[in-house]
Amino acid sequence: MGQLDTYISEQNNESLPKNKRLLRDLTSQNVSSGFISSTLVMTGPALIILQAAAAGHFSDQQTINWMFAVYFFGGLFGIIMPLLFRIPITGAHSISGVAFLATVTAHFTYPQLIGGYVMSGLIILLIGISGLFTKIIKWVPKEVIAAMLAGLVTNYVVKIVPDVKTMPIVGGAALLSFFISTKISNRIPAVMVAVVVGFITLFLTQELHSASKGIAFFLPSVQTPEFTWMGLITLGLPLAMLILSNDVAPGIGALESSDFNPPIRKIVSFSGVFSIIVSFFGGQSANIAGMMTAICSSSDAGMKSKRYMAA
Repeated sequence: MGQLDTYISEQNNESLPKNKRLLRDLTSQNVSSGFISSTLVMTGPALIILQAAAAGHFSDQQTINWMFAVYFFGGLFGIIMPLLFRIPITGAHSISGVAFLATVTAHFTYPQLIGGYVMSGLIILLIGISGLFTKIIKWVPKEVIAAMLAGLVTNYVVKIVPDVKTMPIVGGAALLSFFISTKISNRIPAVMVAVVVGFITLFLTQELHSASKGIAFFLPSVQTPEFTWMGLITLGLPLAMLILSNDVAPGIGALESSDFNPPIRKIVSFSGVFSIIVSFFGGQSANIAGMMTAICSSSDAGMKSKRYMAA
């Protein structure tokens, strides 16, 4: 009966106008998953960007350009792709790419970095158009992709222990609210309750300071790239490989593990196109996000046909 009810619900959704269908497809489960995935990409990675910008001696305008580019176009990717394909393809920027850039920004001029970003996006686009990545992902056993996803998840799970030790009140409140929520109601996702309680406890118990005081307002601007062979070999190519292996592959693997049929060539190609656009505004990439796609495509995001709304 459960499968029959699901089928009837999906058929009713198909007959609705698009605007009404979008509203009807919103559920507490996919809203919760979307909130969690966006919180994940908006917090830790932003700090790494600031570290990388400081290492490269970026100006305030260059740093703001970088932040704008990856979050605006990453968000745009995450709106267009799910609506276009009706599957939870979540957009963001490459976290591993930012971590890599934190080690190399000091060795390049700013225009050379922009040139490296452009070449990285071009490499991803060419791989997507050629269909090479589609063949590679078909060769890789699903168990290997599952292990990659497990590695991504484990990394965040393990971090709970030191984080709770650093802020025991905040971490304890979040954990306690999670376990209480699982016992009280299944309608409100326990993870969302834990995140909200954690944020409230953080604001109530910690003294937060704004680091943006004194920074002037800047509008995003187009940057001029400088192309070099060294930038291609030591920046563009490694960055493209990191994005494909640490973001695109796990993201597509997560979709396939959840019984979706992702358009692999289009996902890789769009990741390349968006990354090229982002590079001209000072960002390194905008692509399918591995960890965030895993969250939004999982069964915790609710009915399969409505999970695209989480992305």
